[in-house]
Amino acid sequence: PLRPTPPLLSPLQASPVPLTLLLLPPAGLPNMALGRVIVFQHGLGALDYAVPAGMQLAPGDAVMVPLQCEFFALEGLSQLMRTVDLVRGSLNPTLEIQGVVLTMYDKRNSLSEQVALDVRSHFGDKVYETVIPRNVRVSEAPSFGKPVLIYDLKCAGSQAYLKLAKEVVARERARQTQAA
Repeated sequence: PLRPTPPLLSPLQASPVPLTLLLLPPAGLPNMALGRVIVFQHGLGALDYAVPAGMQLAPGDAVMVPLQCEFFALEGLSQLMRTVDLVRGSLNPTLEIQGVVLTMYDKRNSLSEQVALDVRSHFGDKVYETVIPRNVRVSEAPSFGKPVLIYDLKCAGSQAYLKLAKEVVARERARQTQAA
């Protein structure tokens, strides 16, 4: 079966900044509302879905966390942060959170706003300015076997992912410059 590329990866693959992007599957992570965690790694890497999440985070330089604006996602996020702390303590002391992306945000829903406020107050500038809205076209795209950027480039969701890709590249460029 066709498995479409997650919407953010398409524009990031064309990035002028050298990135190796690894996707952690939702399986093995505490809550599906986290989506796939993206691990930034400089150098070669592979992903083995049978390996525990902590071991998959270990070779990375940084982690980007997509977070649905839902209550249960906060619990999953806290468990993921404990895993990151464990990896820092035993396997990779330099692993950092590159950023948290708020997804499936619905401005009509006060819960979305509360989750966004809570995450921003806890993570501060680690939370991307770009927010991915809840969007029917983003939800429909996988059923047609296409990334949303191909399915409907002009929808609000696609435009948000393109904006996010620019923000990710800028942040990663700054991070690599600081490391050099």
